[in-house]
Amino acid sequence: MKGPLLRTAAAGLALGALLGAGSGACRKPEPRPDVILVVWDTTRADRLSAFGYGRPTTPRLARIASEGVRYARAFTPAPWTPPSHASLFTGLAMHRHGLRVGRGDRMHHGIPTLAKTLAGAGYRTVGFSSNAYISEQTGLHAGFAEFTRTYAGPEKNGPAEKTNDAEAMRAAVASWLGSPGVSRKGRAKGAGGPPLFLFLNFMDCHQPNRPPPTDVLAVKGPDVAADDLAKAAALIQPDFLQHLMGTRPFDASILRGLNARYDASALYLDRKTGEILDLLEEHGIGRDALLVMTADHGEGLGEHGLVEHRLSLYDNLLHVPLTLRRPGRFEGGKVVERAVSLMDVYPTILEEAGVPVPAGTGLDALPLPREPVREGGRTLLAEFERPVDTIEEMKRHFPSAPDPIYRFLSLSIVSVREPVDAKRPLKYLRYERWNPDGTRAGLDREELYDWVADPGETTNLLAAGDPAARAEADRLARSIPGLMERRTR
Repeated sequence: MKGPLLRTAAAGLALGALLGAGSGACRKPEPRPDVILVVWDTTRADRLSAFGYGRPTTPRLARIASEGVRYARAFTPAPWTPPSHASLFTGLAMHRHGLRVGRGDRMHHGIPTLAKTLAGAGYRTVGFSSNAYISEQTGLHAGFAEFTRTYAGPEKNGPAEKTNDAEAMRAAVASWLGSPGVSRKGRAKGAGGPPLFLFLNFMDCHQPNRPPPTDVLAVKGPDVAADDLAKAAALIQPDFLQHLMGTRPFDASILRGLNARYDASALYLDRKTGEILDLLEEHGIGRDALLVMTADHGEGLGEHGLVEHRLSLYDNLLHVPLTLRRPGRFEGGKVVERAVSLMDVYPTILEEAGVPVPAGTGLDALPLPREPVREGGRTLLAEFERPVDTIEEMKRHFPSAPDPIYRFLSLSIVSVREPVDAKRPLKYLRYERWNPDGTRAGLDREELYDWVADPGETTNLLAAGDPAARAEADRLARSIPGLMERRTR
């Protein structure tokens, strides 16, 4: 039966081609879209008004979301910059791409980045980075034909030397737009050069942040006093380390100021990003582009006694904003409730650009749905590797501290999140302790949460000793090896 069916199908295709030729259907394909990928480093979704937060932190993002598709439950597979960006650029989880700890670390050899793949398909690849981890020191700059750093200081000092000012990014983009060969007005009508892949990484929500006072006043609550703001404004990086170590924890006043300044940083970042998007549109870039607005991870602001990031897999670090806009494709102000991964951006961009996913990449990702979807989905994995570089950094700052105080830095963490429409959507966290020589020391602790009913992860279901909760945790723990081997594509 297969032979006649195939012959009939082939005849139908041939007839369709002849009819198309007579009706003018055989015309040049539509030009591939420009792609603009914006990463708001260290920005958690639950502090953005575009994602339901009560303070007006992101009016421009809200407008973009009203024109595009917003993903209400997007999660990063890693809680800090190097592994999360590597996943964003490859569609691979951390255990597969291999970029785990940052300084001097690299992805496994031979894995092409998103920029490299698009460059090979004829895209002009341009990157701007406010984060020193997106650079030669990790190789995450690979594939960008034009790459501009907007941070200050030597790369070895990492993000602590960032400018923390989106105005520097705006100036760098404006300078690039004024250079020869950049203006691309009229490309939508067939004129101009190759399609553009533009990547922008902003660090303004990263601690210590420096928002303008006017933005602080615009979003702070009535309970935040001038003294709270002054204390938070005086913080420097070692202060955050002191809090994490428990040697000088932040009091309630500092945390109030810290939270208010974080919200103000989001407002400032939202405004400056809008200014850059407006500049791009003035040069004919962006009107018909695929615009992706997201973050690599969130930030701890006192929850669970933690600040900063890299030391947990709670959802204040994993839940990130994600909005896509492209006329005729991602539009209409739709909202997708299904849990998706930051890694899913990778095959989605390639699909929109008409570029095949290279072999060995995209294995942990699926293209993002363009229509509202509530049911279905897949179990999502997140990973955190013990922060060896952070231990070294802390010992430089606190050389006299006894070794036991660094104990919590020997933990690696993995989390498993069930789909939102599961009978009871659970999230399991497993903390493993490792010896300094890299050998496994054993299980440290476990946690289990209903991540939909308890988004703040305040009630560990294992704490009460419930046998049913214990059975669920054991079931999810057994699933981890399979999730690490499973390939989505």
